[in-house]
Amino acid sequence: MECDVIDDVTGSLRGPRVVVRRVVEGSPAERASGGSRGVETGDEILSLNGVRLATVSVAEIRQFVAETPLTVALLVRRRVQRQQTAHRARSLRQLAGAR
Repeated sequence: MECDVIDDVTGSLRGPRVVVRRVVEGSPAERASGGSRGVETGDEILSLNGVRLATVSVAEIRQFVAETPLTVALLVRRRVQRQQTAHRARSLRQLAGAR
C-alpha cells in the first residue's frame, strides 16, 4: 500500500492526513478483514496501532510507518465516491418531492 501524507497548511486544527494512493493487488491491505472490503485507494488512515495520526507531526507519521511491525491495526475512513454522493442527493430530493 502506498500513501500520501498531506500536511494541513490551512491552519485548521485537523492536523496531517494520510490518504491511500495505491493498494497492491493481493496485499494484506487489499485482503484486510473487519468489513466487506480491504483498504481502497482514496481511503484516509485515521489511526495506526492506536495512534491518532491527526495528533502527531508529519515526521512522526513517517517514523511510525518506518518502525511498524508486520501486523498493524488501522482505523480507516472510507472515501465516498462523488457519484454515490450525487445519487444519494437525487434520491433524497425525489423522496422529499414525493411527500
